[in-house]
Amino acid sequence: MSSRYPGCVLLLIDQSASMGNPIAGDSAGTSRATALAAAADQLLDELVQRCLDKSGRVMPWCDIAAIGYGGHGVRSMLQRPSRELDAGSDPAGVFVSTAVLDSYAETTAAAHDPLAPARHWIRPLSDGITPMSEAFTVTVALVRRWVAAHPDSFPPVVLHITDAQFNTADPTDQVTELTRLRTSDGAVLLFNLHMSGNTADMIEYPSRPPRIEDEFGRWLYAVSSTIPPQLAESSLFPLEPGARGFVLNGGAASLLRFFMWGTPGRVI
Repeated sequence: MSSRYPGCVLLLIDQSASMGNPIAGDSAGTSRATALAAAADQLLDELVQRCLDKSGRVMPWCDIAAIGYGGHGVRSMLQRPSRELDAGSDPAGVFVSTAVLDSYAETTAAAHDPLAPARHWIRPLSDGITPMSEAFTVTVALVRRWVAAHPDSFPPVVLHITDAQFNTADPTDQVTELTRLRTSDGAVLLFNLHMSGNTADMIEYPSRPPRIEDEFGRWLYAVSSTIPPQLAESSLFPLEPGARGFVLNGGAASLLRFFMWGTPGRVI
């Protein structure tokens, strides 16, 4: 990543009512929304650290967006207050450069050390329906404009986290349109993580079509991008060639792994 060829990471976050249920693998009964917000905050903090130059200055090497969807509609989560979005929303009011991302964070004392600041960008929220189709409509519009402005950058990475099936309209057309967008370096990457309260039947980064009983799970697998070699090679855990960026019935540990490798900063 560089100022001339910045990266792009878009978090697409399910904030429907079911995200208030406990996440698997956490003995404290933490809600999926809370666990997701904490993991997303870690990712954003790491992206800032990756964009430090030799003098310690944070550089504009990556553009970040965080979009939540639920009973409150489709909203940009980085701005305060959160901003409602539609297909006509200006990307300049949604994407935030790493150079200024710190200014969008809320700072609180860390629980383990009251003197140590902790930065928070994503507020946990779980409310209402799952307007996934509307969220992907907004995502397509934003990413299309970003690609047009940065035609030679590494392709945008969309990290989509959900725990429920869409219940407004089928988003297949929008997802297909999204993954057909491309820069000179490749097509937009869509990685999907399905959160669950039970990880007994978890499927994680399969390199061959897995057996999935659930129709929604099969759909999520089908629309997930293959992990490109430069991301797979930088992963902190083994990924087989041809693995897809797809997790079904993920819990707390798989959520952290999902954010650990799915961004371009390690390899560009």
